[in-house]
Formats: sequence, C-alpha cells, structure tokens
Amino acid sequence: TDISALVEIQKKEPLVEFGVLWSLSAAGKPRYATREWIEKASEAGLNFSIHLCGKVCRSCVEGTETPEIPGSPRRVQFNINGMYGLPSWYRVFESIQSRHDHKLQFIIQTCDSYGPYVVGLARGEGHDCVPLFDQSGGKGQAPNEWPKPLPYMHCGFAGGISPPSIENTVKQLLRVPGETFWLDMESKIRVNDRFDLETIHKILQITQPLIRMA
Repeated sequence: TDISALVEIQKKEPLVEFGVLWSLSAAGKPRYATREWIEKASEAGLNFSIHLCGKVCRSCVEGTETPEIPGSPRRVQFNINGMYGLPSWYRVFESIQSRHDHKLQFIIQTCDSYGPYVVGLARGEGHDCVPLFDQSGGKGQAPNEWPKPLPYMHCGFAGGISPPSIENTVKQLLRVPGETFWLDMESKIRVNDRFDLETIHKILQITQPLIRMA
C-alpha cells in the first residue's frame, strides 16, 4: 500500500489508525508488511499499530523470547486467541516498552474471558493495556451480540464489520453504557485480498457524522 496515500487519509481523519500485521515468517507476503515498509511508514509519521501474529506473539505468551518490534507504532496488539501462557507473561510489555522512546499502549485481542483477565492484571501493574473484543477470533464474523465494554477504558470491537453494517454497528455500541471505543476492520476492507483505499474512504464518509455524535 502506498504510504503517502495513507498519510493523506490521516491528515483528513486524524482518528484513523492503520493496523499492520507483523510476522517474521510471513513478512512480505499478502497482508503482511515488510520491516522496510514499517520503517518507511514510521519515518512518514503514519499513525499505526503493530499486530503481533503467529510465532512472534506466541514467543511472548510462552515466555521464550521478547520480540523486536520494528518501527514506531503507537500501539502493539497481541493476537492471543487460543494461546494461554503463565499469568505473568504480560510482563514482556516492560521489555518491549524499554526499546521505544514513546509511551506504548498494548492491546489484547480476545474472544473469551482470558483476554480481559490479562488486561486486568497488566493494568494493575501500571501498564496501559486495553481489550479488543473479537468473538470470532480473527475470522471476520459478526457476533450475535456485542460484548459489554470493560469499565473505565477505551475498548475495541471487531468481527465482520463492513461498509453496509458499520453505521448500525456504531449506533448499537453508542447505546451501550461505557467509555469511548474503536472499531477494528480487516477482511471487509480488502478487495482481492488487498487493502482497498476506496473502501476506506467509503467507511470514513459513513462514520464521520457518527464520530461527531459520540
């Protein structure tokens, strides 16, 4: 994806965050950025998060290795669905944070009660950690009912959100008592498995008045 095109979107819509999938084995393949692309995006000032996938994430949960996070992301997401490590594995956050000059927020993608449990432990030790509720476990399927957000924190929601459904999704979540929230989209904003800028512009056009409502 052309980084300059993403930066232009960011200038018009500063709340937008671009999620970048990071995998050592899949880097450079469809959906997965290369280290070079991530470094260039950082130099351009792109607001992005790094989503740790596969072995990179598993090494954190199992405590075998602290991965090097490329570039300068604002947030780091752990896709831990199906991974259950020692209760204290989140202390890897300290090592990751020590390698970055700016404050990082850590996101725990969760489809069950384990994710909120980890979030609670991490926040109890002073880490800026929030949940991303994804009932389908990254499969892009909408839930029958959105889970209630955890109190006093910025929660994320994902699962099958698309241009036709996003307006109704936002309105549903605005009716749920809680804090501010963000939406995570991946599968429904791709065309032929490629990130589609035209779809992004359509999404932003739909959501802009809803953001003002919030």
